[in-house]
Amino acid sequence: MKRGIMAMVIVATMAFAGFLSAQATTEVFTATATAKDATRSAAEPVKIVITGYLTEADRDAAIDALKKGGTTALQQALDKMKDLGTIEVKGITTPIKYAYSRSMGPGAGRIVTLITAKPILYIGGNEAGAKPKAGYDVAIALLILDTDGKGDGEINPAAKIKLDDQGAVVTDDYGTVKVWLKNVAKAK
Repeated sequence: MKRGIMAMVIVATMAFAGFLSAQATTEVFTATATAKDATRSAAEPVKIVITGYLTEADRDAAIDALKKGGTTALQQALDKMKDLGTIEVKGITTPIKYAYSRSMGPGAGRIVTLITAKPILYIGGNEAGAKPKAGYDVAIALLILDTDGKGDGEINPAAKIKLDDQGAVVTDDYGTVKVWLKNVAKAK
C-alpha cells in the first residue's frame, strides 16, 4: 500500500514539475520602439511574448536555409516551424518563429534574437501606406538584456537577412530609419 501511494506522489510531483517548467518558459517583455529622422520622431509601445526557444535542430535548419537561399529560403523554413510567441506593435500581432537566447557570460545577461516569418510593418518606403518590396520578407528583433531582464535593443520590422563571408548575420532594413527598442523590461 505504501509503495502505491509513493508511486502516486512521485508521478504527481513529476507532472507538477513538468507543468511548472512549461510555465517558466513563457517570458513577456515590454519596450518602446523609437525612430527619429531629421524632421520627426515616433514612439510606440511593443509587447513581446516568448513561449519557447528553438531546438538546436531547428536553429541549424534555419541557419542552413539562410546560407543556401538567403531571406527567401529562411522565410520559407521559418514559416513551417511552430510559433514561439508573438511581437505586438501598433495593434499588429505577428508570430515569432525563431527565438534564440545566448548568454553574454556569467552575470552579464543575454542576447535574445527573434525573427518572424513575415514583416511586421513597412516603415518608410516613400511613406503614406508604404507597400511591400520584394525580399523584405521577415522581421528581426534583438534584445540585449541584463540579468534582471532589462535592457535595450533594436527591431527591423521588415528586413532582408544574409550571412557575410565570416558567417555573421547581416540585415538590410526596408526603411531608412533605425528603430530602437528602449526600456525593454521583463514583466514579473
